[in-house]
Amino acid sequence: MHQLSSCVILTAYRFLLIDWQNGRAVTSVPIYTLHMKKLLTCFAAFALIHATTLRGADLDALQKFPAIVGVLNMKPVTLQVGEGKDTWSRVPDQLTNRKAIIFKPDGGVNGVADITVVEEGWVLIAVNYDYQGNSGGDWDKEIWTARNFKSKGWTQLSAKELGGELVKSDGRAQTIFAKRLKKGTKERIRCNKYDPPFVIILDKAGKPI
Repeated sequence: MHQLSSCVILTAYRFLLIDWQNGRAVTSVPIYTLHMKKLLTCFAAFALIHATTLRGADLDALQKFPAIVGVLNMKPVTLQVGEGKDTWSRVPDQLTNRKAIIFKPDGGVNGVADITVVEEGWVLIAVNYDYQGNSGGDWDKEIWTARNFKSKGWTQLSAKELGGELVKSDGRAQTIFAKRLKKGTKERIRCNKYDPPFVIILDKAGKPI
């Protein structure tokens, strides 16, 4: 984002460069034309990035434009602190205040989240990269690393942005990514051996979809 902003400012400066001839300023038409094209290209890219990625100040967009999704063998429940196995010992303030919904396994998922987007909108994914067992079965070849997420257009959200960490009752802290997904998108995501990626939606009404 910073590079695009710099691109816009630098290009705007360059196409205003002038040649001083005979004591008066004469705008160089070739330079003007070339840099105006670059400027327009930068503005178009800048607008595209803003439309499809999440910025720190845009958490409201997650709640304003939530996706409607289905996740195979998982059901949506309110994300909140609980007691017992497979609950959450810590939930970030932003997710609590914005009444997040998380998809919880209610069948065999084998460490995988199979996601289908029914209506376009923002989706969060919470994943854990702690050691969960050996690589028997080659499951580790399917893993989405943080670099994979980012290369596919997902934005990693920091604990500072979210107002804390999301931590399971077994002590496994989650890394959270966000992306606006189009209707009809299908993703099959694995990040560990046993725990699947957990899909999170900020529903406008704060109720399970």
